[in-house]
Amino acid sequence: MKTQPYFICFILTFILLSCSNSSKQITLSQLEEKDGVFCLRETNTPYSGKIVTNHYNGTKNIEMTLVDGKYEGIKKIWYEDGKKNAEINYKNGKLNGKWTKWSKKGKVYSEENYTSGKKNGVFKIYYDDGSLKQENNYKNGLEDGSTTKWYKNGQKYIVGNYKNGKKDGDWTAWYKDGKLTYEKHYKDGEQSGTWKNFTKEGKLVDKVVFSDGK
Repeated sequence: MKTQPYFICFILTFILLSCSNSSKQITLSQLEEKDGVFCLRETNTPYSGKIVTNHYNGTKNIEMTLVDGKYEGIKKIWYEDGKKNAEINYKNGKLNGKWTKWSKKGKVYSEENYTSGKKNGVFKIYYDDGSLKQENNYKNGLEDGSTTKWYKNGQKYIVGNYKNGKKDGDWTAWYKDGKLTYEKHYKDGEQSGTWKNFTKEGKLVDKVVFSDGK
């Protein structure tokens, strides 16, 4: 019975060391990616834990978490000066949720949404001043719904629509001063209906009627 305290002490020490090793941060250089799964080079087993990498100047570059060798939660990326570069959400190794990117000036550059690895929802791109440059809609990885692009002065550049990844419906474009550039129509990705093109002065250049893409 005298040896029991020593045995308990040994077990506690072993548990503490195990916890310490499991929580230890490692770098990507210690891992090897195989079919989307990150494994420890030494043991060839999927790694679970936090990963941190740094830039050459010592500032943090990437911070992420792996579970059974797959991305899980938020992956954060920074520029060398410490400003945010991106925040990406994962679930079971796949893009899931919001993906936000920042410019080197600290402004939001783009916002995307994913579900199980596929673009789903609104996708936005911004100019450096924060104004919208482009807005698209996605469904199951394909463009679906309205799409709009703007000039930097705020004037709309193009407005159109997609259906299952193909242009569908009316498409209109403008010059920077707001004058019409063209009016077009698509059906299931094919040219359809009446197409009109205009000069910068607003004059009609041509008018073509399409039927069944011809």
